[in-house]
Amino acid sequence: MQSQEVEALLKKAFDLFDYDQNETVNPKVLASSFIEWKYVEKYPIVFELICNLDQENMQGGISFDQFKGVLLDSLGDRQNEENVHKLFNLLDIKRNEGLDKFDLKEMFRQAEVNSSDEEIDQMILVLSSDGEKISRQDFLKLERAIHNIPKN
Repeated sequence: MQSQEVEALLKKAFDLFDYDQNETVNPKVLASSFIEWKYVEKYPIVFELICNLDQENMQGGISFDQFKGVLLDSLGDRQNEENVHKLFNLLDIKRNEGLDKFDLKEMFRQAEVNSSDEEIDQMILVLSSDGEKISRQDFLKLERAIHNIPKN
């Protein structure tokens, strides 16, 4: 997805919560709305990012640029190792230091990408060092290859 498309989607999401159209949104309103609309289970990664906004204690609301910055920083520019670790942490739903079939299915579901169980099994088999789950090191190795990330 192009960066302009991503920014347009983020702006659309931001505007949904800018009730008084003053170009700011309260992070607690975002989190509460996600819970109320039962989106927490459907989009746990996005909910975690919203909770990160609230943890930054942005009183008086956040601007679109702050909102965009925090979300994009959380998703990470994968040109450095630190951001790859942040992305891994977001994808590792069960916090078991590995991306298994459940994590990958959830990632594809949230990205609205159809993927069969067989495709996911094959992905794990090819990318993992143990054939069971994609470890943090396996993920970092993949991201280094894709994004030319230098070794620290």
